[in-house]
Amino acid sequence: MDYDPTRASSEGCMRAGTHPSGSRARLERLRELLAERDPATPEDLMEIMRDHESSPQAFCLHPDHAEGEEASAVMFSMVTDVAMKRMWVAAGDPCGSGYTEIDLTELRR
Repeated sequence: MDYDPTRASSEGCMRAGTHPSGSRARLERLRELLAERDPATPEDLMEIMRDHESSPQAFCLHPDHAEGEEASAVMFSMVTDVAMKRMWVAAGDPCGSGYTEIDLTELRR
């Protein structure tokens, strides 16, 4: 069976009923986006991470300044190609921050 990222991290929490509504909304939005597109490159995945459509919390979530210090926001976004030993990280929201590539080939297991 192939690895399914939309199931692996969510099934246990869903069974336990512990997924917050934002997590459920993001999971459903991810499933929609994956059904619409077939991400073949890290750039394709980065584009998905820039999505603002899921509610109450999107992948790319900007702070609501009316909420003050309690506002939710994306702190970073990360895309990883394990086989190629590469990682791309965007500090802050992914739609406004560029992704920086990190070469992990020198790391040992």
